[in-house]
Amino acid sequence: MALEDDNKKPTQPFPVLCGLAIGSMPAMLQLPVLGKIIFWLLHNPFFLIFYFFTIYLPWMIGNIFAQMLRMPVIIPTVFCIVYWAVLGGLVGTPKYSKKAWFYIAIAHIFIPLVYLLNAIGSGHIADFSLQHLFNITEVFAHMLGQ
Repeated sequence: MALEDDNKKPTQPFPVLCGLAIGSMPAMLQLPVLGKIIFWLLHNPFFLIFYFFTIYLPWMIGNIFAQMLRMPVIIPTVFCIVYWAVLGGLVGTPKYSKKAWFYIAIAHIFIPLVYLLNAIGSGHIADFSLQHLFNITEVFAHMLGQ
């Protein structure tokens, strides 16, 4: 009976709007005023870590599609928006909320940590240090493939 009640509850709009806001952060960097505010916030290490862990995975998946379509920036940006809007919709739906939170925790915390540990432990990046993560220009240059 509890499952039937969960199916009848409508999707909550707040998680969907949060998903759209998180997914739109790469696009907001291009806006004049909002971009300056976000770049200013990215100097805070906690916001930088939040940004890195929320945008890294959808940006890399979108980048795979972008390489195939030869549109290097627009496709990952649009993919981030759609990806987080869908996740926000799942979190806002009572039936899928717990599964979506579990996916977000696993995918957006453990997967970037695995890549980070591989980058630190591999011999390919000889001069890698944690200071590079906090240097915002290098992080975005790497994300944009430059």
